[in-house]
Amino acid sequence: FAPHDHRKPTAARMGVSNRMIVRMPVSNVDLLLTLTLLGSVIGCGKPADLPALAPVVGKIMMDGKPLAGVLVSFESPSGVVAFGATDENGSYELVYRDPYTGAGLGENTVRIETSLDAPTPGGWRDPIPSIYNARSTLKANVVEGPNAFDFALESKPKKR
Repeated sequence: FAPHDHRKPTAARMGVSNRMIVRMPVSNVDLLLTLTLLGSVIGCGKPADLPALAPVVGKIMMDGKPLAGVLVSFESPSGVVAFGATDENGSYELVYRDPYTGAGLGENTVRIETSLDAPTPGGWRDPIPSIYNARSTLKANVVEGPNAFDFALESKPKKR
């Protein structure tokens, strides 16, 4: 364009033909690859190593009263471990790994134990009997879809 021309430059004024401005066609393959890469960068979807999980909730009672502030864990036959903590009503919800909730499918060994905020003092014994934690006899069969498991514990369980 001429130095005295104060109009906004356009392709024609700059000596470029409209035929020289070519839009690049985008193939479906290019678009798919771009979206796949974008999805992996922003974390879309579940991790490949995520086991089959199903939601698990429930309530823990001891001698007929809600058991608050205890840890609940489910361990599946394949070693998938999910954890939860009871609230003041004894209710819990299991989490496998944040943000994934639920427990592994199959018959899980259930452990219920007291949660401590500090290291375990020497000689300390969990007030929850060991048949509910270290030597647990509790089982829960987790299936696809929502699951609810309530456990009624006894502070002095009968010998079996």
